[in-house]
Amino acid sequence: MSYVDGSPGLGATVIGVAAASIATGPTLMALFGIVDLLLQGDRSTLSSLGAEWGSTFFIFVTLMSLIGSIPAACFNAYLLRLGARNEMDGPWFAALSGAVIGALAAVVGGLGAFLIFLPLTGAFMGLLQWSIAIRPLRRDRRSA
Repeated sequence: MSYVDGSPGLGATVIGVAAASIATGPTLMALFGIVDLLLQGDRSTLSSLGAEWGSTFFIFVTLMSLIGSIPAACFNAYLLRLGARNEMDGPWFAALSGAVIGALAAVVGGLGAFLIFLPLTGAFMGLLQWSIAIRPLRRDRRSA
């Protein structure tokens, strides 16, 4: 359930952080694939990566994404908890905070090439955390 102050409990927060951290790599690859398909009209880049590396590349990107996504997900969980405490618990707040964290990660990490992908990935991860940790509390608060 939740604490008295309306913020999510530790269990929901940990599950939200873990889900968002693990899902970052696959989400980033999916967004890259969509943009690649839209810009090139075929799957040439992803097909060549898949043909050469197979699932090893997918696992590598997922594991490497954990390095940056765990601290980002923890910081976003903190922001979502503050937002829930102040009744700013809408999905828009989760998406916006995740996108800002993603943009900061791209700039601070010197990943200019990912400046398009990381804010969008961050928004999706913020919404995932919101759906796990915040949404159930919001539903309870609104029904009371």
